[in-house]
Amino acid sequence: MQVQFYAKNFNLTQEIKDYIIGKLQKVLKQAGYTANDIRQIQVDLSENFGHTPDELVRLEVNIDLLTGQKVIRAEERAMDVQTAMDMAETSLTKQIKKHKGRDKALYLRGARFFKSLKSIDPLALFRKIKDKEREDE
Repeated sequence: MQVQFYAKNFNLTQEIKDYIIGKLQKVLKQAGYTANDIRQIQVDLSENFGHTPDELVRLEVNIDLLTGQKVIRAEERAMDVQTAMDMAETSLTKQIKKHKGRDKALYLRGARFFKSLKSIDPLALFRKIKDKEREDE
């Protein structure tokens, strides 16, 4: 898993990187994604001094998936990085469940369609046309 970190006005330590990577691995493991399903992960961190003390740290996470060409994104503001990452984790989990559920629903819909085609007799359409001709006579 390749994670790119960008920090602006922020001292990024190895402990913070390990914490964020651990949370991301947890989210992706729960969703069932492997390293081959993910193109890249980008994490942006910045410290905003002009905002309220509750929104001192801004954390943005972008997960670029190979399956379906989808980007899952979460942006959170909090007092510290751990709180922001915890809030982003819940947001990412919800988005991934929605994405995975949609894929499963589309697969099942297609399977039902092909099953219905399989159960139809190929001559059924021809028989309907022939029956209509007989009724017209």
